[in-house]
Amino acid sequence: MWIPALLTSLLLGANAPLQGQSMASMLREPSPEERLMSRIEALVVMPTGTSPLHEYTRSYAWAPGKTKVTAIFFRDGLNKRKWVPEGELPQIFDGGCSVVTVVFDVGLDKIERVGCNGVA
Repeated sequence: MWIPALLTSLLLGANAPLQGQSMASMLREPSPEERLMSRIEALVVMPTGTSPLHEYTRSYAWAPGKTKVTAIFFRDGLNKRKWVPEGELPQIFDGGCSVVTVVFDVGLDKIERVGCNGVA
């Protein structure tokens, strides 16, 4: 139901849980990775043909060198986000716009690339 989410949002304001986050995770200070995920989600413009961001599960990891973050957004019905160890991002080679790859340059604070996967 949307009413409890609306009430939580009104009571907690900007600290209301985002989709895919638990209330417990909102009660502690966000980690640097959580702040990066939020920053990327605030900046990303989803490509034409995609669903809204909140409909994707979002997996993030440092790219080699730790100056960039690679993210894989995919539709699996869970609609969560998580930080995974480098090299453990999901490997999805097709899926069209149900799978979106994002590269974020941390030093420049900018989305470097965003695009849908190909279709097999």
